[in-house]
Parts: sequence; structure tokens; C-alpha cells
Amino acid sequence: MTDLTGCPTVNYEFKKESVKKIIENGELFKELQRCDDEGYLLSGSTPRREIFVRMGGRPSKIGLVPGHAYSIIQVKEAKGFQLLNIRNPWGDFEWRGDWSDNSPLWTEDMIDIFEPVLDGDDGTFWMSFPDFIKNFRSITICKLKNWQ
Repeated sequence: MTDLTGCPTVNYEFKKESVKKIIENGELFKELQRCDDEGYLLSGSTPRREIFVRMGGRPSKIGLVPGHAYSIIQVKEAKGFQLLNIRNPWGDFEWRGDWSDNSPLWTEDMIDIFEPVLDGDDGTFWMSFPDFIKNFRSITICKLKNWQ
């Protein structure tokens, strides 16, 4: 992202001990919220699985493409739920777990709070922060403020 934008960029690899600590104590989610509020570019990367990459990046059973980068559109917290709104830049292949487009967790109350677009064919989806940490390998914050 630094090469593309010329802006300062921070990458958090979830396997690093220092990053595990800020995940566990809640600091990373708070940092993501702050960066989202500031208008910074956020992206997440899934772990690579060589067989899928050689086959053209087919999605896994849970709908995520291995070795792929995703945009993070929003970072929100309400009623004890920490959720990320994520987009596959291919506009296809979406998360199929909790908080996905067809998830029963989307009650009328939660829809009113988070205002999701529950379109199963647009490449965007919501995911809990714990599921994000479990299924992605890293997050990158590009300090490109308000697209300038």
C-alpha cells in the first residue's frame, strides 16, 4: 500500500506475539475503529493455500478466497458485537458464516443498528472481529486520510 499511495502503512500479522497481545486486550479493534473514523484505507489478507492459488483462487468452503486481499469498508461495535464490513474486490465469493448475508443473527434490531446491505451477490459481507482474526492472517492500515 505504501508503494501504491506513498502514504504511511502499518501491517499487523496476527501470528506475531506482539499483535496477539493487542488483539486479546482489545486495542487492535479500537485502533481499527479509530482508523475507520479517520477515513484510512483498511485491508485484510487471508492465508495462502497453495492448491487453491494454483487453481485460480477458488474460494474455500466458508466462502473466502485463500491468499487474497479484501477491503474493509466499516468497523462497528454495538450491543457487544464487534463487526467488520468486508468486500472482496472481485465482487464475488462471500463469507458464509455468522453475520453473512443469510445469517439468522441479522435481527431487525441489528439491521437497524448496522444497516447492512444483505445482497448475496455483491461481494460484500459482514464478519465478527473474532471470526476475522481466525480466518484472516493480517490487516493493513494505510494512512491515506479521507482519500487524499
